[in-house]
Amino acid sequence: MAYIIISLFILAGLCALIESHFQDNEKNKLMLFFLVSLVLTAGLREVGLDPDSENYEMVYRNYYSVTATENTEFTYLLLSAFFNLFTNDVHILFILYAIMGVGLKLLAIRKTTDFTFLSLAIYISFYFCVHEMTQIRTGVLSGMFLLSLTLIAEGKRKWALFLILAGSCFHVSGLALIPLLLLNNKELKGKRKIFWCCVIPTGYAIYFIGVGVMIMLDIPFIGAKLANYQQAEDTGQSMAGVNVFGPLYLLNIIIYFYLMYFSKTVTEYNRYFPIIIKIFALGILAYASLSLIPVIAERISLLLRVVGIFLFPCIACTIRPRWLGITIVLLLGLIYINYGLNYIDFQFIWKV
Repeated sequence: MAYIIISLFILAGLCALIESHFQDNEKNKLMLFFLVSLVLTAGLREVGLDPDSENYEMVYRNYYSVTATENTEFTYLLLSAFFNLFTNDVHILFILYAIMGVGLKLLAIRKTTDFTFLSLAIYISFYFCVHEMTQIRTGVLSGMFLLSLTLIAEGKRKWALFLILAGSCFHVSGLALIPLLLLNNKELKGKRKIFWCCVIPTGYAIYFIGVGVMIMLDIPFIGAKLANYQQAEDTGQSMAGVNVFGPLYLLNIIIYFYLMYFSKTVTEYNRYFPIIIKIFALGILAYASLSLIPVIAERISLLLRVVGIFLFPCIACTIRPRWLGITIVLLLGLIYINYGLNYIDFQFIWKV
């Protein structure tokens, strides 16, 4: 399975290098090929390949149990109840979630950036494994979130809210995205740019001071979610851990400040750049500031940083010749795919 993902990443990278030669209809046909390939890869994976699939199978077959109803979103339970009328094989649900997760992201890529295949390669390198191969409910949520970005940027906040709330029906963490509706897409310059550059040091300050954010809301479902995450961390059942000096986290920070430096140039190529990089900054901030509950810190940070699918290809706008910029982004993708494949327990280049 890992070799299929690597092959699709390489193929997307090759398409990125020659994308300027493709017509729109040719791009659409290639995207359809990738859609089918990625859906089949995620939907037909072996149960147990990733950390979450066995739990998904258990809930699918026991959707009526108290444990399932208290800790699982109603959409998963309703779909489980419906498909159990036909089969007890959870793969039918995997395929449906893959269609939604992959399909929404590929649609968002076509709507948000001109770097179609470079964004696709970045998506395959990391978030395909994280969301479509592991956290499938979050995968649907993140797809709807990515679709909402252009709406937020254009001031169509009601429709953006609708997408975020719809995504929250698949994973409750989507409720944390609602404050993003207050953001705007104004160009980053002057005091505004300084403010957003200070977001990252603020995250480190919160981390070192130890003012972690832990809110146990008196709402049955959300409170139960937080309690379960905390219990999993305390008992060692969760592998999550906050390391604000980890290589991948520091690489994200380097990319952030690099693109902030070239923000004026990048905005000329992608008018949605300001809103994208602001959300990416909040993703970096969340990782450190929510460190008191590592699982929450990782989940929220990953969800926000999914905009990196659009952000990282912007590096190519700052480097000449263009093919060299694209190649550098693909080399970054090689680093990320090494971490992404770790979610399905596969060692690619080095041990993570």
